[in-house]
Amino acid sequence: MDFSVDPDQLAVLSRGLAAAEAALGEVGVRPAEDLRGLVGAAQVASALHEVAASWSHARGRIHAELDGAARAAAAAAEVYGDVEREVTRAATPAPVRSP
Repeated sequence: MDFSVDPDQLAVLSRGLAAAEAALGEVGVRPAEDLRGLVGAAQVASALHEVAASWSHARGRIHAELDGAARAAAAAAEVYGDVEREVTRAATPAPVRSP
Protein backbone atom coordinates (compact mmCIF):
# COMPACT_ATOMS: atom_id res chain seq x y z
CA MET A 1 0.00 0.00 0.00
CA ASP A 2 1.43 3.35 -1.05
CA PHE A 3 0.95 6.31 1.19
CA SER A 4 1.85 9.85 0.28
CA VAL A 5 1.30 13.16 1.97
CA ASP A 6 1.55 16.63 0.49
CA PRO A 7 2.45 19.04 3.30
CA ASP A 8 1.56 22.02 1.11
CA GLN A 9 -1.94 20.65 0.54
CA LEU A 10 -2.32 20.03 4.28
CA ALA A 11 -1.40 23.67 4.88
CA VAL A 12 -3.99 24.74 2.27
CA LEU A 13 -6.58 22.54 3.99
CA SER A 14 -5.72 24.06 7.36
CA ARG A 15 -6.16 27.60 6.03
CA GLY A 16 -9.46 26.65 4.39
CA LEU A 17 -10.80 25.16 7.60
CA ALA A 18 -9.70 28.23 9.56
CA ALA A 19 -11.48 30.46 7.02
CA ALA A 20 -14.66 28.38 7.35
CA GLU A 21 -14.41 28.65 11.13
CA ALA A 22 -14.04 32.44 10.89
CA ALA A 23 -16.99 32.72 8.50
CA LEU A 24 -19.14 30.61 10.81
CA GLY A 25 -18.23 32.89 13.70
CA GLU A 26 -19.59 35.85 11.76
CA VAL A 27 -23.07 34.30 11.43
CA GLY A 28 -25.25 36.05 13.97
CA VAL A 29 -28.44 35.13 15.76
CA ARG A 30 -31.15 37.73 16.15
CA PRO A 31 -32.72 38.22 19.58
CA ALA A 32 -36.39 37.23 19.94
CA GLU A 33 -37.40 40.90 20.12
CA ASP A 34 -35.91 41.56 16.68
CA LEU A 35 -37.64 38.51 15.28
CA ARG A 36 -40.97 39.62 16.73
CA GLY A 37 -40.65 42.88 14.84
CA LEU A 38 -39.86 41.05 11.62
CA VAL A 39 -42.60 38.41 11.73
CA GLY A 40 -45.24 40.32 13.68
CA ALA A 41 -46.38 37.37 15.81
CA ALA A 42 -44.98 36.66 19.26
CA GLN A 43 -45.49 32.88 18.99
CA VAL A 44 -43.73 32.68 15.63
CA ALA A 45 -40.91 34.87 16.91
CA SER A 46 -40.58 32.69 20.00
CA ALA A 47 -40.41 29.53 17.87
CA LEU A 48 -37.82 31.14 15.61
CA HIS A 49 -35.82 32.19 18.65
CA GLU A 50 -35.79 28.56 19.88
CA VAL A 51 -34.51 27.45 16.48
CA ALA A 52 -31.88 30.21 16.59
CA ALA A 53 -30.79 29.18 20.08
CA SER A 54 -30.49 25.57 18.99
CA TRP A 55 -28.50 26.69 15.94
CA SER A 56 -26.28 28.78 18.21
CA HIS A 57 -25.43 25.68 20.26
CA ALA A 58 -24.81 23.57 17.14
CA ARG A 59 -22.77 26.38 15.60
CA GLY A 60 -20.54 26.39 18.70
CA ARG A 61 -19.93 22.66 18.32
CA ILE A 62 -19.19 22.99 14.60
CA HIS A 63 -16.87 25.92 15.37
CA ALA A 64 -14.92 23.79 17.84
CA GLU A 65 -14.66 20.89 15.38
CA LEU A 66 -13.43 23.17 12.59
CA ASP A 67 -10.86 24.69 14.93
CA GLY A 68 -9.60 21.26 15.96
CA ALA A 69 -9.41 20.04 12.36
CA ALA A 70 -7.59 23.20 11.24
CA ARG A 71 -5.06 22.85 14.05
CA ALA A 72 -4.54 19.15 13.31
CA ALA A 73 -4.00 19.80 9.59
CA ALA A 74 -1.52 22.61 10.36
CA ALA A 75 0.40 20.38 12.79
CA ALA A 76 0.44 17.51 10.29
CA ALA A 77 1.69 19.82 7.53
CA GLU A 78 4.52 20.97 9.77
CA VAL A 79 5.52 17.45 10.86
CA TYR A 80 5.35 15.97 7.35
CA GLY A 81 7.31 18.94 6.01
CA ASP A 82 9.98 18.41 8.66
CA VAL A 83 10.18 14.71 7.82
CA GLU A 84 10.47 15.44 4.11
CA ARG A 85 13.30 17.90 4.72
CA GLU A 86 15.14 15.47 6.99
CA VAL A 87 14.77 12.58 4.54
CA THR A 88 16.03 14.80 1.72
CA ARG A 89 18.97 15.96 3.85
CA ALA A 90 19.83 12.39 4.87
CA ALA A 91 19.62 11.15 1.28
CA THR A 92 21.87 13.92 -0.06
CA PRO A 93 25.48 12.77 -0.30
CA ALA A 94 27.96 14.79 1.68
CA PRO A 95 30.26 16.94 -0.43
CA VAL A 96 33.57 15.33 -1.20
CA ARG A 97 36.47 17.28 0.28
CA SER A 98 39.65 17.66 -1.70
CA PRO A 99 42.87 16.80 0.16
